[in-house]
Amino acid sequence: MVIDYQNVHLCARDHFLPGTAAADSLISPGRFARRLIEVRNRMSPLPAELVEAVVFRGLPEPQFDLYGYQRNLAHQLRWEADPAVRMVHQPLRYRVLRAAYSVGPAGAQVQPEVDVTEKGVDVLCALEVVNAASRPDVDLVVLASHDHDLDPAVAAVQRSRSARVEGFQWFGGPGQQVGHLHGDSQVARLWCTRMDVDDFEACRDEHDYLIERVGHESREGQS
Repeated sequence: MVIDYQNVHLCARDHFLPGTAAADSLISPGRFARRLIEVRNRMSPLPAELVEAVVFRGLPEPQFDLYGYQRNLAHQLRWEADPAVRMVHQPLRYRVLRAAYSVGPAGAQVQPEVDVTEKGVDVLCALEVVNAASRPDVDLVVLASHDHDLDPAVAAVQRSRSARVEGFQWFGGPGQQVGHLHGDSQVARLWCTRMDVDDFEACRDEHDYLIERVGHESREGQS
């Protein structure tokens, strides 16, 4: 399974806990992957078994967000205790919007106002999907993301017929509904496993990651 973590996490928040902080809707990748396979196997005549969940996620830069960086690594330490989970980080991109200067004592900490975006995670997910599908020991790749930028990678696997590829979708809840991947519908209709609020609750990570806050919060803060 290939997991676009921020997409899965924030879409779950928007579906089931709209208006809340991102940190209140963390997903445990291992629990999520196993729940997805469990839900899928109830509907599919071809049962699947989870071998590995490769999780791609943006990593804050400590220069701009030390607290977010520490918290992210604490997540990794806990989540990779599950032998099925492998985390892959991609540094976040920062753009300084307004510099700040200290007029206080020497050494006073002053943080600029920055804009932060997650770049390159979709490319890493696409490469992993295509590479995993080409492995002789893999016959199914599940891509957990709603990002349509990944449709070409899904379509490439469908056309290669090297392995089956499937998608996933959060469904229901009071928030705004999002679509799902389609791949190449001319080759085959993409199977997407729907997961609802009960599934979301079953795979939440409610561990208390208590880390002393250092530095500042960026405009698009990480959870």
